[in-house]
Amino acid sequence: MDLKTTAKRLVRRFGYDIRAIHDSSGLGRDPLWDIRALTDGDRPLILDVGANRGQSIEEFRRTFRAPVIHAFEPGPETFRQL
Repeated sequence: MDLKTTAKRLVRRFGYDIRAIHDSSGLGRDPLWDIRALTDGDRPLILDVGANRGQSIEEFRRTFRAPVIHAFEPGPETFRQL
């Protein structure tokens, strides 16, 4: 058994999968589209921890039809802007 196969089997034991970027599924190129492909696609639950002023929230809204977003920002001034 080669090193690549051994590594994939070991990682799968922990519930993960390794995929090449050139995978024909298209995964690995854009994290938002990966989420869309690996979930129901329309209504993912998103936890935006360290949401800053909400820049990522706008991307989530453009990418998904009806995302459920819980945004957290610990900085009081930045939180007010959020």
